[in-house]
Amino acid sequence: MTMEEKPGSSALWGPLFGDGARTWAETWEGDNGWGGPAYDFVLTATAVGEGTRVLDCGCGAGRFLAMAASRGANVAGLDAAEQMVEIAASAYLALMSAPVTFSLCRGRTTCSM
Repeated sequence: MTMEEKPGSSALWGPLFGDGARTWAETWEGDNGWGGPAYDFVLTATAVGEGTRVLDCGCGAGRFLAMAASRGANVAGLDAAEQMVEIAASAYLALMSAPVTFSLCRGRTTCSM
């Protein structure tokens, strides 16, 4: 089996969300953002809590992961927009007592036999 890195959608989505990262973070994921109630609903409906693990692909500014971590979940997130990863790391790493990883996704990895 070989691993090959190929360009993925990050070339499109990274700049698209990166250019308006602050606005997106405040509008969707800020303290009064639209995302809070939706995130709370999903976390409750899926019983995210102590002992669960959450990987958020397209984590944006990280609020969903912060909410999951506050319920006791182990969390990790990745995003194609470097600016979003920076916002997530600066906004939430200091607030979370549980370990969290935010990563920049630059492409996609595929496996071939």
